[in-house]
Amino acid sequence: MPRLDYSAPGVYVEEVSRGSRPIQGISMSVAGFVGFTEDIRKPAEIYRPTLITNWNQYLDNFAKVGSDGFTDFGAYLPFAVKGWFDNGGGRCWVVSMGATLPFTRTSKNSASRSLSPSPDDHSSLSSDGDNPSESVPSSSEETSSSTSNEEISQCCTEVMTINQRPSLKFFQKPASPCSRRIVVVIQSDEPKEPGAGSDVEMFDTGEYFRIHLECDGELLKKAVLDSNGSHKLDSNGSPIVEDAVYRHLTMGASTKIGYNVVQALAASEHVGVEPIDDLSYPAIARRPINGFHEISCPPPGISNEVFGRRIYGTRKNRSGVQGLFEIDEIAMVACPDLMLAYQRELLTLDEVHGVMEAMIVGCESSAPSPAYRMVVLDTPPVRFSPDSTSKPSEDAVSSPEQQQPEDADTDSSPEQQQPEDEYKPLPPQQQRPQDAEAWLDRFGRRSPFAALYYPWIKVLDPRSGQPKFVPPCGHMMGIWCRTDELRGIHKAPANEVPRGILGLAYETNFREQEFLNPRGINCIRKFRDRGYLVWGARTLAQRNDIDWRYISVRRLMSYLEKSIELGTEWAVFEPNDEDLWARVTRTVRNFLERIWREGALFGATPEEAFYVRCDAELNTPETMKLGLLYIEVGVAPVRPAEFVVFRVSQWDPTQGKAGR
Repeated sequence: MPRLDYSAPGVYVEEVSRGSRPIQGISMSVAGFVGFTEDIRKPAEIYRPTLITNWNQYLDNFAKVGSDGFTDFGAYLPFAVKGWFDNGGGRCWVVSMGATLPFTRTSKNSASRSLSPSPDDHSSLSSDGDNPSESVPSSSEETSSSTSNEEISQCCTEVMTINQRPSLKFFQKPASPCSRRIVVVIQSDEPKEPGAGSDVEMFDTGEYFRIHLECDGELLKKAVLDSNGSHKLDSNGSPIVEDAVYRHLTMGASTKIGYNVVQALAASEHVGVEPIDDLSYPAIARRPINGFHEISCPPPGISNEVFGRRIYGTRKNRSGVQGLFEIDEIAMVACPDLMLAYQRELLTLDEVHGVMEAMIVGCESSAPSPAYRMVVLDTPPVRFSPDSTSKPSEDAVSSPEQQQPEDADTDSSPEQQQPEDEYKPLPPQQQRPQDAEAWLDRFGRRSPFAALYYPWIKVLDPRSGQPKFVPPCGHMMGIWCRTDELRGIHKAPANEVPRGILGLAYETNFREQEFLNPRGINCIRKFRDRGYLVWGARTLAQRNDIDWRYISVRRLMSYLEKSIELGTEWAVFEPNDEDLWARVTRTVRNFLERIWREGALFGATPEEAFYVRCDAELNTPETMKLGLLYIEVGVAPVRPAEFVVFRVSQWDPTQGKAGR
């Protein structure tokens, strides 16, 4: 703005802002995942979103040292995140619900539980405002603070031999000054040189190894002992310490060239070791495998009664599913382990619907900003008739321990008297297209901000080496990201090859997709000579809401709205005059013209593809007095050619143009 007080003669140089400000398009390729992980390591926190940019970073935050990142209890989140990166996904945010499945009140010590991270690696279980007493068992035996043999056994790690036979069990001693995770590093070593004049021949059989202990990446210290086993003291009377390195160890008895590993670590104040090997094998066959082996203690688990609130979370504490919606850059969300919770009967079908509803509402509600997120849902593996009156098939019957008790209360409403087996999970390969449609009809929720894929996909489980059926949400979101980068956000994420899959839980045919596609269920199909393809690109919008039928249209409009919102914030508090109207119009027009040139808008000219209006008819003196500036924008988004129709007829060339 020019100065108003030119008093002294001279030259005045002033910078003046001219022209429009370009709008930078936002990224719509950032995902958010919620589920179980193998571990939770600093800086990651339980129930809190953690930024992950590649698979190695995921392993650093949610896997044990030297692990593949997958879990022993079959969590789906690692498969979803791996599928996300394999299919072209970029950065994502991960919310870990823990490294163990919630326990039931009657089966806290279920074998399905696995080790969880130590308490120092995450915040308090009651950090989201729940009653802390609900996070621990009510039994006095289970809440005892004394260190039982069972608790000690949980604070341990078992090391195998190179042939995957048990070798050693390491556990952290309660008196250890290291309150964090201790890493036992095993490396190859050589036998100790015998003393002068010894008749023992030094021969390296390959059975010798060395151990050193680390904590937070630094070597721990151990006290130096004299020949009597007492601490050596320096001149000031302080104990002499050295690095906690133990050399020339063997699984056999101590000799002049080697020390038995159990005896060598007996005086350690940090860790203890127990042999779990088979003595029928020679020492070299019982030797532990080289590598990094971490010792961690599990915190108190949570019950399945609390799990529903944990997975839902709160926006105030940025936890659970709600915590993802506090991160502005997340544009797509999924909760693959919602299916695992249903399969393990940690959540009922109605509770699963409640979490799905929360994700949909979170995507629809972004006020005061425009809604721009989408949720990718998975079909729960359930079978029941649409009217919930038919008898369930034998495939849907679960194991005897999952049946309703004979003494269960039957005095309930007719709706509550439906056979329990109709709501029991079944293997995903037994779910048919009509089952998926019946579930969607029962769910009854429609939204253009949600997408659904069927069937589940078969992938390789690195932990077992066997194929495994997992929900497809992570792979599909990765394809969305890949399509954005290669073709643009206006391209429908369909007719694309999903990477990393071995098969499908069910191979849908043409007629079955005719049944599912109009209902908004996107199919993943196998085609002869083409392989596996994503063969659907619809949202879960209402069937008569054709404006928001396609995923690409919904995401393109969200991209335009959010980009314009962020790219025109400079106009706030500017003088509301015709100059501002022209500058805003020019800014938006330049942005939309760039989008049109990329092929995202339909029209031979920019005038046919969009319009931007900001004039005195929209902005009257009354609205200007209220501080309002209205800009009207209309666009013609391109839509996918879902049905390609060729009309072929016979033509006689002698008829000329009239016969065409």
